[in-house]
Amino acid sequence: MNILNKVFLSGDPEETKKIARQIAEKIEVGDVLLFYGGLGAGKTLMIKSMCEYFGVSEDLVTSPTFNILRMYRGKNGILILHFDFYRMEKTDIDFFEFDDYLNEDAIVFVEWAEKVDKDIFYGKYMEIFIDVDEKGTRKIRIKG
Repeated sequence: MNILNKVFLSGDPEETKKIARQIAEKIEVGDVLLFYGGLGAGKTLMIKSMCEYFGVSEDLVTSPTFNILRMYRGKNGILILHFDFYRMEKTDIDFFEFDDYLNEDAIVFVEWAEKVDKDIFYGKYMEIFIDVDEKGTRKIRIKG
């Protein structure tokens, strides 16, 4: 199943987790996933489920809002880098030298990706947009 340019609807957290696992099945080391959505949209929940797919306990995965970066090791030593730029401005991210981490042999997840200049990804990234309607239904759009 091709997940690029696909739209999923989720009515509850379990559906969102299933969608995240479907996406995780299609990604590999070297991929960058950029997450967009408001507070509570489900970005971290999706990342938790994806990390679990790669062998990282869901309990270990938390949003790195105050740390900026969390690193996880999955099965077969897969490195997962989980960034959260909620509290940062674009100038802070440039100072942080975020692009240095993109040379790692890792899977990279970025929450609040709108704060990053996409040019640093060399065109190789997947965008995940999560919109929540007034009933709490999530519309998850995958763009690549």
